Amino acid sequence: MIHKMREIDIINSKNDIENTAELIQKIINEQRAIRRKDLILETKNKSDIGIATINRHIRILLKQNTIVQIRYPDYKKYGINKEDKKAVYLVLASDTEQAKHYDTIIAALNSEDSKVMKNAMIEIESFEDVKLLPGQLSSISDALKTADLPTCYQIVRVIWGHFEKLIFPSNLKQFEENLITCFERHRKSGISSENYNLRSHILNILGELDNPIVIKFLKLDIEEFNSAFLNNIQNQYSSFHLGSIIQKYRTELFNFSHELPDDKKTALFYIRVTSKNNAKLYAKNIGQFKEKLKEIKKEENLS
Repeated sequence: MIHKMREIDIINSKNDIENTAELIQKIINEQRAIRRKDLILETKNKSDIGIATINRHIRILLKQNTIVQIRYPDYKKYGINKEDKKAVYLVLASDTEQAKHYDTIIAALNSEDSKVMKNAMIEIESFEDVKLLPGQLSSISDALKTADLPTCYQIVRVIWGHFEKLIFPSNLKQFEENLITCFERHRKSGISSENYNLRSHILNILGELDNPIVIKFLKLDIEEFNSAFLNNIQNQYSSFHLGSIIQKYRTELFNFSHELPDDKKTALFYIRVTSKNNAKLYAKNIGQFKEKLKEIKKEENLS
């Protein structure tokens, strides 16, 4: 009986060790990079495990090379914008190994050879649940300045997938410039499904970033596209992601509409009303984006 109880104790102890290690790795995976003191605090808040025990598990995971430390030169890669250059962060070793592979692919993505670029993009999209680092998202966005329409669409689709996971590029200012350049190059490439989706993703991202260039693009689209494309334009600019920026410039858009033909005036009115209503319906979704982006922009301004 005693022997059996000891066996149970050993099994329970093993389960506790595994559960603690899993919790630590889960928290690191969610944060991508986290300081040790913050990891200890968050682990403690999510369990009844003592600080000494958490520290011991962290040491074991470091010794096993399951998690690794990163220092200042690698901050940007992980989207860390901090003034304290002496801080040490913990990341999953699998992230660093995967990052090296993606770095090779991203270098190919910025090649001047269009075949190499497309092959690199296919490689990135072939991985299930791709999670690029913030620095890598910034790097792949550089290709938007020169890539053809199909490759741009693939790149933006990958970036948008990360936005939905609240993973953002490390250099937002440069990223926005790359998006704008891409949109301007392909804005009038027709409303094919590929170009329609490229435009939609870029507009949604710029809307979340509160970039007023969205208003300029809206005016140009309303003025330059003929009536046959108005329905497409209405659908694109009515997205809840654009509700905030369109409401911010509602007076400017109202004044702009005075000289428009009736059908275009009606389309613009529809966009203003629908985007506002959609923004209210999806306020919770928008809030997640805004809070995270606000935090990143604040850190970028400090660095």
